[in-house]
Amino acid sequence: LGTALAMAPPLGRVYATADARAYVFVPKDRRQILVFSRTDGGVRAAPTAELDSLVGPSNSRTKSCAVHAFVGIITYPDDRSLVIVSDSEPRTSLYNEGVGSVRVITKAGFLPFKSSSTSFVSDGAAVSAGAKMRSQLKDFLEGGDFFFGEEGWPLTLTLQRAASLRAAGADPLAWDLQDRRFVWNRAALSSLEAAGVGAWLTPIMQGAVLCEQVSTTANGVIAVGIVARRSCDHAGTRFKARGVNDDGACANFVEIEQILYSEHGGRRCTCSLVQTRGSAPLFWEQRGKQVNPKPRLNRSMQLALPALRRHLDKHLQQYGPTLILSLLEQRGDETDLAQALKTALATVLRDAAQTKPLALRFVAFDLHAHTKSTSRIEAIRAVLGQLAPHLAAHGFTLLSNVGAIAPEEQRGVVTTAANPPSHSALLVLPSDRCAWTCALDTQRCSDRVA
Repeated sequence: LGTALAMAPPLGRVYATADARAYVFVPKDRRQILVFSRTDGGVRAAPTAELDSLVGPSNSRTKSCAVHAFVGIITYPDDRSLVIVSDSEPRTSLYNEGVGSVRVITKAGFLPFKSSSTSFVSDGAAVSAGAKMRSQLKDFLEGGDFFFGEEGWPLTLTLQRAASLRAAGADPLAWDLQDRRFVWNRAALSSLEAAGVGAWLTPIMQGAVLCEQVSTTANGVIAVGIVARRSCDHAGTRFKARGVNDDGACANFVEIEQILYSEHGGRRCTCSLVQTRGSAPLFWEQRGKQVNPKPRLNRSMQLALPALRRHLDKHLQQYGPTLILSLLEQRGDETDLAQALKTALATVLRDAAQTKPLALRFVAFDLHAHTKSTSRIEAIRAVLGQLAPHLAAHGFTLLSNVGAIAPEEQRGVVTTAANPPSHSALLVLPSDRCAWTCALDTQRCSDRVA
């Protein structure tokens, strides 16, 4: 796999004008340049012919730095900054063409606007607050959880969605086709987007990208990988973001794509299975001084049902038929939450049976209780036994360059409702041709940053 990690050149370079009135971004394709005014905060695309008049001839440009990606423009109490990714490292991943790489952010840079606008105060408290916020954001971005795709790799899209777009004649790399749930810098890029679509619109995803080569022969390779995409719609730190919001977004929602890639003698085959996980979709909280406070409901059942229905409607629209798997404890601190979820889902499922038969199913499995009386792997086998019929009906995505192998599409997903960190996500690829099962510790991947 190491041969796939070619060092990608930077996206381009950003220059500071001699009069300190603007920054100018020059992408490597040099089709257009992007000009950031440091006086009024405006952003505009301009023809490359303007470059010399803005920053001088190439032999006199001294103030510049490489740009691997744009985070965007962010406002602080004391100023506004153009936040860039100034360095990144390759991370092995899998996609429909085989082994490739994505980039993980290793260094972020902050280019100050130093606006003279009266909306920015310059007192010491504001300067101190701004510096603290920039320092925290820098640590956050450089923590190893933020990724962006290299050329040809639409990181926010599953393999199936990207393949469907290509089959329809669309470009899965197009900015307006990215899955906005997983574009963490979409708001920060709004000014750049208003200036026009270009290389500067770089979707940045938070989550995890893991890949391992499990077998190799003289003529082939088998590799497995996981891409966990964390939604930015209702994100937050552990214990401070729980449940669902009124828009139907679950706290710390993660889309997990499990990929199996096989290549032998030029014959390639890629399998993908998608599942999701999120906080139990009711209104509840965990507050207190204990290490793991007891969950407490903070909205009645009737008031919670509209948000639960919105969440499930969106999930059905995105993923199709859904099996809801609750891993909440049936006894202990989570009992009230587990029972409330079961009751609420019974109401929703009864209504859905009238209009969307077979679209929603619910299974409750107390994984914590089972692991007390047996091994973890035996507990996983037990829950898989309950899920097997549904998994077979959902199928998985299959892409191949071998004409005799027909492509397949996944037709449904399992979504796990749990209260981390005590539970795991179950990842299963069911097939009579390829059986692959593993248990993934959510602390490492899907819930790593929750």
